[in-house]
Amino acid sequence: MEDLVKKLLEISGQDNEVRPDSATFLSVLGRTYDEDLTSRIIAYALAKDNRFVEGLIREYMSVFDCPDYCPKDVAIYDVVVVCEKYMGVGRADIFIEIKKEDIVVATITIENKIYTWEHDHQTVTYYKWVNKHYPKSVNMFFYLRPDFNISTAECDKYVNITYTKLLDLIEADDYIIRDFRQHINDNLGAREMKLSESQIDIINNYDAFEKVLSEAKKKYAIKQNEIIEKIKAEWNCRYEKINFEEKSENIGVGSFRLYKDEWYLKDEYYFYVEIRFNKGKLDDISYQYTVKEYSDRKNKDKDILNYIEDTKRLVALNEGHYYVWEKENFSSSYSWTSDEWEEEFIKTSVEKLRDYVDATDGLFEEFMEYCKKQ
Repeated sequence: MEDLVKKLLEISGQDNEVRPDSATFLSVLGRTYDEDLTSRIIAYALAKDNRFVEGLIREYMSVFDCPDYCPKDVAIYDVVVVCEKYMGVGRADIFIEIKKEDIVVATITIENKIYTWEHDHQTVTYYKWVNKHYPKSVNMFFYLRPDFNISTAECDKYVNITYTKLLDLIEADDYIIRDFRQHINDNLGAREMKLSESQIDIINNYDAFEKVLSEAKKKYAIKQNEIIEKIKAEWNCRYEKINFEEKSENIGVGSFRLYKDEWYLKDEYYFYVEIRFNKGKLDDISYQYTVKEYSDRKNKDKDILNYIEDTKRLVALNEGHYYVWEKENFSSSYSWTSDEWEEEFIKTSVEKLRDYVDATDGLFEEFMEYCKKQ
C-alpha cells in the first residue's frame, strides 16, 4: 500500500509539473483544467471578438432553425458577457446578451464542462429560466467540453460543442488569446487518454485506496469538529450568545459562520462572520466577514450592491452574490497536526471572530441607515 501511495503522489506531482516548453498561463498557475478560469478567458474573447459571437450563432443555426430576425451581424449590437449568471437555482458559466437600444434581441448560454459532467439537470433548468425571463429574444444554448469528455447536455435544445471547434471560431488575436489557443491545443483538444502503469496499479487497488481514504476522512472530520466545538465553547464563555452555522466543503467543514438574528432576513440579506477552511482543509484557513445578497429578493430597497455603489464602500472580494469586506489568512509556525497549532488556532480564532463581529455590527447599522433613506 505504501508503494501505491507513493505512486499516487508521484502522479499528482506530474500533473502539477510546469514544463517550460509547453507552459501556458493556466498551467503555470496549476489551474490547467479549472472550469471557472477557462470560462472567464472565453468570456474575455467573446467580449473582444464580435466574429466569435457570430460564429456561435452560425453554429447554433446549423443545428436549429432560428427566426429571420436572429442577429447575424453583431457589430451593430451591444454585446454584454457575464460569468456565473444566476438562473434561479444554479449559475450558468457564461451568459451573453445581444442588445439594441436596451432591448435584448438574443441570448447565448454556455455551460462549460472539462472533467465534470452535468448534474442536477442544469441544462434543463437554465433553458427554462432563460426562456421565461427572455421570452421575446432568440435564445441559444451550448454545452462546451474537451474532446476527451464524452458527456452531452441533458437538454436537447443545447448544441454540444468541443474546445477544438471553439478554437476555430475565435478570430481575435492578442497575447491572452494566443496563450489560450496554445492551452486548448495542449490540454483541451483531442489527445490520447491512455492510462500509465502507475494509474493502472491504482485502479486495480481502488477498493483498498477507497477504504483507507474513507477512514482518514472520518478521523479528520472528528478532529475538525472537535476544534470547532472548542471555539464555540470558548466563545460562549467569553462573549454574548450568537448563532453558529457550518457548511460542508470537500473533505470537511468549509465555512464555520457566526451571525446574529438581526443580520439575516430571508430572501433579502445575510451578514455573517466566518472561518473559511478552503476545501475543508486545516492547512488553508482564512477569517472574513461577508454579506450574501439574494438575487430574487422581494424588497429592492434592501440591496447590498446599491449600498456598496452609493456609499463607495470597498470590498476585499466579490464572489458572485457574496461580498467579503475583510479577509485575513491564518498562519502558524506549527504543523496543523500538533497540539500547539490547535491551541494557537483556537485562541487566534476567538479573538479574530470577536473583532469581525464588532465590525459587522457597524456595517449592519450603516446598511440599515442607508435602507431607511431609500
